[in-house]
Amino acid sequence: MVMTVLAGTSVACQEQPLDAAAPKLPIPNTLPALNPTPVAWSVARRARMLHEDGEKALLTGQFKDALSHLTGAVQLDPSRIEARLALARLYAKAGRSSVSLTLLESMVAKDCGGCVEALQFAKADPLFVPIWQHRRGQALAEKLPTAALPWERWVEQTSHSFADGIGRELPKVVHAQIGFELVRSCPDCSNPDRRKPERRRLFGARIAVKLASRFNTTQKRFGGVNLIVGAAHTRKGRCVIWSVPSPVPVGQAALRELCFRPLTPTRAALTKIDVVYGQSVVDAAKKSP
Repeated sequence: MVMTVLAGTSVACQEQPLDAAAPKLPIPNTLPALNPTPVAWSVARRARMLHEDGEKALLTGQFKDALSHLTGAVQLDPSRIEARLALARLYAKAGRSSVSLTLLESMVAKDCGGCVEALQFAKADPLFVPIWQHRRGQALAEKLPTAALPWERWVEQTSHSFADGIGRELPKVVHAQIGFELVRSCPDCSNPDRRKPERRRLFGARIAVKLASRFNTTQKRFGGVNLIVGAAHTRKGRCVIWSVPSPVPVGQAALRELCFRPLTPTRAALTKIDVVYGQSVVDAAKKSP
């Protein structure tokens, strides 16, 4: 399927032109249609790399390069909502807000959490002000959900599920096809290799629950490492970050970051967990006088 950007778009906008007199990019014949269904991880990874290259080109004003990268990202992964939003920003910067508006309109999809988030970001983006003042933009704004996505619930259920060592809620936030990245480090360990962040790509709820079993704060008889979860966190994009004790107590670990990908307005998929370990009990004993 394709989303066709018809020449008739400019006719519909004649009352209040959206495009600049001398736009820097032409109106495309077609653009990939939105499909919220996640693609295979290997494909999503290539799309993410193209998206990142496109964002860099967009920041430096290299519009043609940005267009090539971002279009490639959306074609590879039609579910990559953030690349579609970046493409809309590119066209707005290049004087083609009519195309930007068509892209935003294509994100009105039932049960698409990433779409809700992207459209809410777009509503607050000064770059899109002319779009929301246009009659088509006003009609689009009326369709936008006003409720924020339940980030606090996702964060609480995931962090508690890892910390209690049981992982009962993890199947609700782990998507087998998307997978999640496990990042581990130990800044105070005697072994230099353990100080560097170790990254692994993991898949499936069973693996997530197995990981949680390493952290037992409620089931002490089963052993495990106490996982410290700070009382407060800050959100940055699709990630939440906790302050980590320095140093992390011996024989314990601290949760530093969780990242998610919204799937529906009520459900998200875990994409990253970052854990910082303290020095092992054995190493600490060797250092003691």
